[in-house]
Amino acid sequence: PSTPRAMAAQQQKKRPPPHVHAVAGIAAGACSTTLLYPLDLVKVRFQADTRVERMPGVVQAASSVIRREGLRSLFNGLSPALLGSALSWGGFFYFYERFKPEKAGALNHAVASIQSGACMVLLTNPVWLVKTRLQLQTTKRYKGILDAFSRIIKEEGWLALYRGILP
Repeated sequence: PSTPRAMAAQQQKKRPPPHVHAVAGIAAGACSTTLLYPLDLVKVRFQADTRVERMPGVVQAASSVIRREGLRSLFNGLSPALLGSALSWGGFFYFYERFKPEKAGALNHAVASIQSGACMVLLTNPVWLVKTRLQLQTTKRYKGILDAFSRIIKEEGWLALYRGILP
């Protein structure tokens, strides 16, 4: 027979439900995305730059963006990035806790992690595509996240939202 103290100790050892992990993932993703977003924008601009000449450093690139497009442009695409980050991290931790067995070894953890990551790639690729499109526009083509989604679907078809999913 268990004593109240033993029952309380056993309950404390139980892991929190998956939605608690999801909320923690959402909060962490939102904070890191907001703080580091200007660096992400500069990174994406570097990745899309096809010029042969040497690219400037990060500080010079950020200064150039501010000078040419204004300070707010360092946050072009922040809305889908926050949405994508919240969905990705919150969803990853939620599914990971759902897929992971109660007593899991290293292989079980790896499989649960792979399954969770695959689910989130399928669910969030459209958001990341829109984020990248908004980051790369130097003149206003899209008015925001909803306009980008609707125009991409209308002009390119809904499968366009899954471009780049394999890499």
